[in-house]
Amino acid sequence: MRTLSRSLFLLLAACGGSKSTAPEATAEAVPASDEAVAAEVSSVLDPEVGACDDFYAYACGGWLESFELPADRSRFSRSFSAISDRNQAIVKDILDQAGEGSDPRLAAYYGACMDEDAADARGLASLTKDLEAIAAAADATELMIVLNELPMAGAFFGAFVEADFKNPDMNMLMIAQGGTALPTRDHYFPEDEAGKALLAEYEAHVGRMLALAGLDASGASVVLAIETALAEASRPPAAMRDATTLYHPMDRAGLEDLTADVPWQQLLATLDQSDDITLNAMTPEFFPALGTVLTTTSIEDLRTYASWHLITATAPTLTRALDAENFAFF
Repeated sequence: MRTLSRSLFLLLAACGGSKSTAPEATAEAVPASDEAVAAEVSSVLDPEVGACDDFYAYACGGWLESFELPADRSRFSRSFSAISDRNQAIVKDILDQAGEGSDPRLAAYYGACMDEDAADARGLASLTKDLEAIAAAADATELMIVLNELPMAGAFFGAFVEADFKNPDMNMLMIAQGGTALPTRDHYFPEDEAGKALLAEYEAHVGRMLALAGLDASGASVVLAIETALAEASRPPAAMRDATTLYHPMDRAGLEDLTADVPWQQLLATLDQSDDITLNAMTPEFFPALGTVLTTTSIEDLRTYASWHLITATAPTLTRALDAENFAFF
């Protein structure tokens, strides 16, 4: 029966997406019998689909047909969203107890996070220093160095640390394509009317966000142009799933061979990395295109692009208006 329960759990875990309404999470764990789990799994299947023809539709079709996406969510999965909701309910219980005097530090922290009136009053005060640093950048090199201190912005390219693909005992700095806000490169090159409408709405969304942040809404066209150039040099999602094509270890000299238009030495120095570092350039063909963007785009437009990425990355922590606009699109 343990094997049955494990298999049924995997079926449940496979279901994700967006009509039954998500159950309200509680902090209480309710053990389920194998029979109850089996009944639950049966309720989400679509027996009209052959499991060998389309296993996802077979395993999740019933749930996809009946589940109603909650109004406060942009996505929901049958398994992990429910687990996350229960964990949040547990955390909320802890914080509520802290509010009753068990830990005044937690209570103060939680209260500050939940005080939307105070967030509205602060406006973009938490970003003032960073936006001023972006605005003061004299050229692309200075701007890249500023953004290197603001990893949450996710501008220009992606960088993170992960185990070396061929030596799991060693961590390695990974750099890869990035700098776009839409989910995939194909969103920037729509072939049907629905895709074209979505791209137009994205540009309008960027303009609204910039205006709410006190910046020029016309900068939306600048943001879209830069992101489109970066997207053109990016791989589609399927190509990013083949790890054998994502392993390109090199040192700083190798990076400079890819493109000398990115200030690699300064960027690595701000990360306290030596010149003899070996890192993985996962998508090496992306970086010459990034260099072209940096050298052919005016510093004013690069600042607009950088400011947008900082604002959209932090929108949920800013004013209610920015948070709502961000949620409405994404």
